[in-house]
Order: sequence, then C-alpha cells, then structure tokens
Amino acid sequence: MADEKGKKGQTLNLGGRRYYSLSSYDPVSITVQIGCAIEEDVDAAMEDMARDFGIDVSDIDDAWVAKNFGDLVSVAELRDEMFYHTQDFFAEDAEDQKPRLVAHALAERLEQGPSEEDIELIFDDMLAKFEHNLSMTGQTLDGFAKSFGGSRDMVEAMFWENARDVAAEDAALDAYARERKLRVCEDEFVMLLDLNPEEMPGMVANAKEAGAYDELVDAALRAKALNVAVAECTCEYEHETPEEAKERFEASYGRDFPGAGSGAGAASGFKLV
Repeated sequence: MADEKGKKGQTLNLGGRRYYSLSSYDPVSITVQIGCAIEEDVDAAMEDMARDFGIDVSDIDDAWVAKNFGDLVSVAELRDEMFYHTQDFFAEDAEDQKPRLVAHALAERLEQGPSEEDIELIFDDMLAKFEHNLSMTGQTLDGFAKSFGGSRDMVEAMFWENARDVAAEDAALDAYARERKLRVCEDEFVMLLDLNPEEMPGMVANAKEAGAYDELVDAALRAKALNVAVAECTCEYEHETPEEAKERFEASYGRDFPGAGSGAGAASGFKLV
C-alpha cells in the first residue's frame, strides 16, 4: 500500500537492519543547470559584504572601495568583480550539483519509503545543529522564526521534509551499494568521509567504543555508492535564462536559514573578506 510519498511495499528488516530496493539499478540521467548571474545577485552580495563589515550598503562608495580593496577604486569596479565572481561560482557549482541530483534520482526509484524512525533521527540531528548555530549568535529558534514572520512549527516542518529527503537518499544508496556488492575498508574512510587523517584513528576507536562503528561504515559505503553512481550517470547541461534567474532569486532570497541553505547573496559564493 503506497504511503503519502507514493512509495509502496514494506521494508524488509533482518538482524536489526532495514533492506530497501530500487525499481532499477541502471545509471541515472540528470540535468544540471548552470546559473545565470543577474544584478539582483550582485545587490545581495553587496548587502552580505556590508553586513560582514558592520556597515550599511549605502556607506559603500568609491572612497570606501579604494580604502578596503587596493586593486579596485570604484563601486562600479567592485560590482563588476562580484558579477564575474558569481558567474564563475555558478560554473563551478554545476559539478557540485551532480551528487545531489544523482542521490535524488536514486531516491525516486525507492520501492519502500524510509522509516519514520530514521527520519526522526536525522531530523533531531539537523534541528540540534540548527539551534546550536542560532545560539552562537544569541538567537533562539522561536525568535528566529518570528523574525521571518514564521513560527517554530514552520521551521520544524521544513526540517522534517529535509530529513525525509535525506533518509530516502540514504536508503536508496544502501540499496544501490548492496546491489553493486560494494565494500569499504578503513583505509578509505579519510577520502570517503572527508576526514582529517590524523583524527581518523581516534574517530574509529570512539565509534567502536560507542557501538556506532556500523553507522560509520554505512556512511562510507553510501559515499562510495554515490561516487560510483555519479561516475556512471548520464548528464546534460542547460543554462539558466535571465528570466529563470529572477524567479530563482525571488524564490530563495530572504530564506536565510543557517544550515539549511541561504539567500541568493550567499548562493553567489562571493566573499572578499
């Protein structure tokens, strides 16, 4: 019987582990969109930079630019630099999109939905990190939500959907790794989990002591499965039109949630300080 996400069938549980299946294990096809830099992106980047300097964007004039950026002498030059940097960022981001798109495409093939228990574990972790980030700036979740005209329930609902997506992708990668008979060893942990080589032995020892070693192995195995799926995928590229860029900006700007993506200014990746 299908659940609210359209998944069907029951998850197989053996020895305390859940086993999922995909409708197909063939290489996925994805379309990567290369962003189009627009003036609104530059405006947002200017606001972000002004905030970093602790000033108002209206305080940025030619004299301020010349004082703070030796190679630039005017606001026009600074805006041009931001524009070109944003274009470069979007081109680089095209490759970074591939793992996300491939994981999503595999999750669409899941024949069972992720368990509520797994979703809740991911949700709790996401929300805890989110609230920790807020506390570092002296904010609370309730206060943060109100500042955006929302509520705690709204923010939690957003994170629950994010957690559901992550749980589905994890389940799909587990199924893919099992079908492809992939294996990992500890020597691969550093690369697959992007760990500090010096810290890795201690992390492994702590995981074993805490009974969490299997989770560490699972994370590495999912990373390996994703690498394989990305390498084998069929990818097409399309360029965002200026009209689509404006829609993207309007849809994303102002939803600046720490740890959950940010507005168009941050999306540009521009950072001079």
